[in-house]
Amino acid sequence: MRRRIGIDGWPVNIEAELIEALLRIPGASESTRPKLEMFASFLIQAAELGEHAELPRFRPASQIAADKELDQFRELCEKLVEHIEAMRRPAFAALEAEGLNLSSMALNLHRAAETALYAGGPIAAEGHVRGRPRKQRAAKVEEVAALAFEELAGRHPTYTTDPHTSRRSGDWPEFLGRVLAVLDVEASVDSQVRARSAKNTPK
Repeated sequence: MRRRIGIDGWPVNIEAELIEALLRIPGASESTRPKLEMFASFLIQAAELGEHAELPRFRPASQIAADKELDQFRELCEKLVEHIEAMRRPAFAALEAEGLNLSSMALNLHRAAETALYAGGPIAAEGHVRGRPRKQRAAKVEEVAALAFEELAGRHPTYTTDPHTSRRSGDWPEFLGRVLAVLDVEASVDSQVRARSAKNTPK
């Protein structure tokens, strides 16, 4: 997870801020410090797992898109090989002096380009991929936050809706909003609490 820098120029103590958010849950002050630290750790882990799951390599793609990416990879490898082979002694020697084995790198890039050439054809691709990728970080953090809220508050995460503005409020949305802000997760609190409500509603 990316480090956050505070206005003072120092890294933010994310665990401490999460514990502060947890303590604002009604009834949380009766919990032990180790339990609060445990939930803070779980929230950080959830954000890290979600961030990893959102990497492009885990997203589906069509056959056409996959073939295009393989072609681009091959072309970039070949261009870098050409650049290495065209370098003159001063630049080549400077990089080698820093520990780069450019001859070995060029050979590996050449092999990678060949691999990309033969990797085309029928691969594990989706026929049609539409819509935005799901926000894994928000979903995973919300799931752990809901568990923490239920454990510390002794009740299910709920909210109230203003009949005039449709704004959702209450202890649960406020807690979730603080957690998302501390972990720097870009997501709509309203969307997350609606999703939680739908999960808890009997079908």
